[in-house]
Amino acid sequence: MSKEKFAQELLAGLAEKKEWGIDPGNVMYYRDGFTSKGNSQLLDFIHNTNLHYHKSESDVLIGSFLVIKKKCSNDIWSMCRFDMDYLYREFEDCGWDAVWKQIQPQLESGTRLTENGIFSFLNNYEAVKEHLIIRPLNYTDHQMELKNCIYRQNGDIALVLYVVFSNDRQGLNTSKVQRTTFQEWNMDEDAVWENALMNTCAMAPPRLYANPLDADNAPYARGAFMTAGHPMKVHPLQVPMVTTTQQVNGAIALFYPGVRERIAEIMGGSYYVAFISIHECMIHRSGTVSPRQIRRHLADVNNAFSPEENLSRKIFYYDAVSKVFSPLD
Repeated sequence: MSKEKFAQELLAGLAEKKEWGIDPGNVMYYRDGFTSKGNSQLLDFIHNTNLHYHKSESDVLIGSFLVIKKKCSNDIWSMCRFDMDYLYREFEDCGWDAVWKQIQPQLESGTRLTENGIFSFLNNYEAVKEHLIIRPLNYTDHQMELKNCIYRQNGDIALVLYVVFSNDRQGLNTSKVQRTTFQEWNMDEDAVWENALMNTCAMAPPRLYANPLDADNAPYARGAFMTAGHPMKVHPLQVPMVTTTQQVNGAIALFYPGVRERIAEIMGGSYYVAFISIHECMIHRSGTVSPRQIRRHLADVNNAFSPEENLSRKIFYYDAVSKVFSPLD
């Protein structure tokens, strides 16, 4: 059976499953190459899907996807997204039962999470995995509260695993994942970490602004240096800023896959990094300024702002040859 025929029969099969409570109008099939002009919600879906599955910020959908929306109450909806290539492989290997076994549990999990809140399902990794993100904190200032949490340390920076409980006009409502909860998942830490990092990247894609003032009221596409073919030039004496589209906890962008390597291409080689807050960092081309001078400036910035905003008191160096990123002593 061809992929297109499989997709047709899948949609027809979903329409017949009345017991699942799915309105046929809320089942969408987006083919590989799909794009949308003028519909910001669909563009967000395309961006987020490409980032999550392919680490690309293209405006054109990479791969085919099934999206099912299900109404849980008057104002609450759950939405599940499925990789059609994966479902097709399941069908070829094990038949339709294997496909339904992939879809139904996710629909039920999404409904329960939406109706009852994610807190009730913290011990179920499959239920919470799309709600996990990574946030940067200064390790020295927060080491006591991190004792029982999941984090990774680089110098005096801790990248911490969080779960998102809600996302509203007030911002993200999050909590650090406790080690006891992580142990309940019985999951490989590297797999959990990669998933959470990609969730973070999809929620807040990276941006590089050659002039920090370019970040003010920036349109979505400005500074999208990780997009294929995006023209990004930085003068040798410029000090560009790296953050995210959200510009909140944006220093995490430097730890996304491929970001440090891409910056090295733009900067023409190795560079120093000064994390001037948890929200952004500044890039200094190697050889243009001494790390001692950068460190003095960083100390002045850290002293001028609240300790909660400080991320690091160290200068970091990315070696473009060895591809090693580490703090300077």
